[in-house]
Amino acid sequence: GITIAYFSVPRIEHAAGWEWPFRIYGIVTLAGLGILALVPRRGWVGAGGSLGNPLAGMGPMLRNKIVMIAAISLFLTMFVLYGVLTYVVSFFGDAGHFSASGISNSGLAVAAAAMPASLVGGWLADRLGRPAEVMALFSFLTMSIVLLWVVPVGNGALLVVIGVLATFAGTATVVPLFALPSIAVRPEDAGLATGLATAIGMSGAILSTYLGGWIIDWSS
Repeated sequence: GITIAYFSVPRIEHAAGWEWPFRIYGIVTLAGLGILALVPRRGWVGAGGSLGNPLAGMGPMLRNKIVMIAAISLFLTMFVLYGVLTYVVSFFGDAGHFSASGISNSGLAVAAAAMPASLVGGWLADRLGRPAEVMALFSFLTMSIVLLWVVPVGNGALLVVIGVLATFAGTATVVPLFALPSIAVRPEDAGLATGLATAIGMSGAILSTYLGGWIIDWSS
């Protein structure tokens, strides 16, 4: 879904104006709700039970070293990954002077890298039985994004390759991290552990998106 959006939005905006991507998103959202309506009613029925206090188990989660290490790692990795996904395509247009179709195609390549990376990161972590080493390797490769600082902006192909590599490595790092909290706690606490780690990780994505725009305005 992200890949299709990165490919299609610049083309739609260039051909029909900036309003049409939002209109299409609204239509697709309604279509998604229609698909959910096709799910048999029994598919929504659970075992039931009292919700209780959703914060009651938060203390042990915050004291769980593995969960918190995974959460902090997710924060840092999501900070980098969303910084890449949010601003690298704009960088192609503003600094690399890509055309509308060039921005669309480069966005497709960068976003599409996340699909095989998700499979590779999870598969290697399971197959090798050494998820920490797998995450460390791909975290190191994510630093390739720094090369955009020194590579001549006229070399468009190399800029795209760097963006693809950084996205691939960042995504391959994130996948084992998302799985780690749920296996570090009791099965009945897996949802809370995953939710806490994800919330902390997404705060990194929010922060990088905000800081990226502020830094661009400040430095321009």
